[in-house]
Amino acid sequence: MFLHLGADEQVLVNEVLVILNIDKLKNCKISREFIEKSIATHLNINEMNQNSKSIILVHSNKGVNIYFSTINSKTLEKRCSQMKNNYQ
Repeated sequence: MFLHLGADEQVLVNEVLVILNIDKLKNCKISREFIEKSIATHLNINEMNQNSKSIILVHSNKGVNIYFSTINSKTLEKRCSQMKNNYQ
């Protein structure tokens, strides 16, 4: 199953590593450093929209991809969880 991230982006649910809330990253030094290092070391990054609310890390056979989404992280988490529960 595919998880729609907005802006014509979708990823396979079983490849999602983590969904993070951008606002909460500002308060968490460890998570912020992890994302900053990931962005600095990985080339597979889709562009950040100024209205982005979530960061999604996805693992595929091409490495780790970083996506920015305007969809709330809780909404994405809920969709992902529902899909996983429905197809297990």
